[in-house]
Amino acid sequence: MPTYNHVRYHESIDNLTQADVYFGRAEAIANRRLQHRLQAP
Repeated sequence: MPTYNHVRYHESIDNLTQADVYFGRAEAIANRRLQHRLQAP
């Protein structure tokens, strides 16, 4: 199920894909989101 695991965002896992969590990209994505929020006016 490539669409479900790699494309669909899941609210229960902080709007990440299951693949993001499985492959350990969650922390990097969270840091990138935080940087965007801090730079916003």
